[in-house]
Amino acid sequence: MSIKFFVSGTYGVGKSTLCKELSSRFGIPFYNASDLISEENNENYKKAKMVSDKYENQNILVRKVTDLSNNEDGIILSGHFCIIDANNNVERLPDFVYKKLNLETIIIITDNPNKIKKRLLTRDRVEYDSDLVDCLQKEEIRYAHEISDLIGANLIMIEANNFNNVMKMIEHIEKKLEIKL
Repeated sequence: MSIKFFVSGTYGVGKSTLCKELSSRFGIPFYNASDLISEENNENYKKAKMVSDKYENQNILVRKVTDLSNNEDGIILSGHFCIIDANNNVERLPDFVYKKLNLETIIIITDNPNKIKKRLLTRDRVEYDSDLVDCLQKEEIRYAHEISDLIGANLIMIEANNFNNVMKMIEHIEKKLEIKL
C-alpha cells in the first residue's frame, strides 16, 4: 500500500480541487478519507463534521485504503490531521493511522481563515468562528510537521491564496519534490 499524496488542510481549503487535478494529471486515483469512512459507517461528515468515534473511523480508513491500494501503485488521499469536536475544540486524530497508511508525500494547503470561513458558509451553509478556523489550521500545520518527522514523509506547504490556479500548485509540488511525476 502506498499513498503518493496525502492532501491535508482545514475544511473548505481546497483539498478536493487539488486532488482531482493531481489525479487527472498523473493518472493516480483520488479518494476522500471522509467518504471512505462514511461508506462503511453511514455517518455523513459533509456538513456536520462531527465524528462519533475517531479511533474506529481511522481503523475503517486504514482497512478501506488497504483494500483500494492492493490493486494500485499508489493513490491520492485527502483528509485531516485534526478535527473539530462536538464542543468546538480542535482535536488531533490518532497518529497510528498515518503510520499505517504509508504516506510518501504530505501536502498541506493553507489559506486566510476568513476566506475559508466564507467558503464553508457558501458550500455547507455552516458559519464557523474565524478564530476556530485559524486555531484548526495552525494545529493542522503543527501536527503535519510532527507526523512528517515521525514517518519520514515529504512535507509540502502550499498557500492557496498565492496561486492563480491549481496547475501552478501542481508545478510547485513537482519543483518541491524535484522530480517529474
